[in-house]
Amino acid sequence: MIDASGEGRSRADYALAYAARGWAVVPLYWVDEHGECGCGLAHDGQTAHRRADGTEFVLSPNSRAKHPHTLFAPHGALSASKNAEQLRRWFANEPRLNIGVATGEISGIVVVDIDPRDGGDTTWSDFVDRNGGQVPDTVIANTGGGGQHVVFQYVADQVIRSPGKGVQVKGNGGYVRTANFVSIDSSSNGATRTATYEVKGPKGRFNRAHNGLYTIWVVANQVRDTTGNFIPAQQIAAFTVRIPKGVTSTPLPPTTKKKPAAITTNEVLTKN
Repeated sequence: MIDASGEGRSRADYALAYAARGWAVVPLYWVDEHGECGCGLAHDGQTAHRRADGTEFVLSPNSRAKHPHTLFAPHGALSASKNAEQLRRWFANEPRLNIGVATGEISGIVVVDIDPRDGGDTTWSDFVDRNGGQVPDTVIANTGGGGQHVVFQYVADQVIRSPGKGVQVKGNGGYVRTANFVSIDSSSNGATRTATYEVKGPKGRFNRAHNGLYTIWVVANQVRDTTGNFIPAQQIAAFTVRIPKGVTSTPLPPTTKKKPAAITTNEVLTKN
C-alpha cells in the first residue's frame, strides 16, 4: 500500500479501525504483481468455477480484487467479523488482503453505491434535486470508479430502494470495498506497469490545516517485482497541498469519526 500520512499504518490497522467503530470486515482478494486477481481464477464473465459445496459461479471482469477470500470468508459477506483477534489472524496469514465492510444490521449501516459508468451520478443528482437538493450530513467516500459510497444508518424495519439506474443500495448480506488501490494497467509484454492509487490526506482528508509538503513512500514488504522480490521502503514522490480559504476539501472516507445519517425520503423507503 502507499501511505501518505507518515503514520505507516498497515491494512490490518485499517481493518481494526473499522471494527473498532462497529463495522464488520470482509477479507477480499487483492491485485497481484501481474495485474490479476489474487484468487488465480479467470474473471471473464463466462468461465464456470466450482465452490467446495459443488455449486458453480462466474466472476465478472469488474470483480477483480473485490470478492471475498474463499478460505477466510467462505460464506462471503456473512463471514464478516468485528473480532480483533480474528482480523489479526487473517492479516497475519495474508497481509495483502483488501478490505470490505459488511453492510446491513451487522455493521448498522446501509450504503448507497453510485456508479457513474452506469449513469448513477445523474440518477443520484436528479434524486437529490427532487428531495430538497441536499444530501444529509453523513459519511461519504470516493470510489475507484469515480463514484461514491454514501453511508446511512441501518433501520431494521426500513427497506431502502434504489432510485434508478447506476445506483445500488447495499444492506443485509452486502459489502463495500474500502482499500485505496484503484487500478493497474493491462500490459503483459514485459514493459513497465503502472499502478494507480488514491492518496488520502491525514485522517482521510486534506483541509487548510494540512497545507504543506507531503512525501509518498512505498511501505516495506508490500510491493513485489515479477520475480517475487519485495521492493524496499523508499520515497517515490512528493506533492504540495495549498487549499485557500473558503475551498471545500474532499469528502471524508469511512474511517472518519463522523456518524452515518438517517435517510427519511419517502420516495425510496418502505416498511418491512
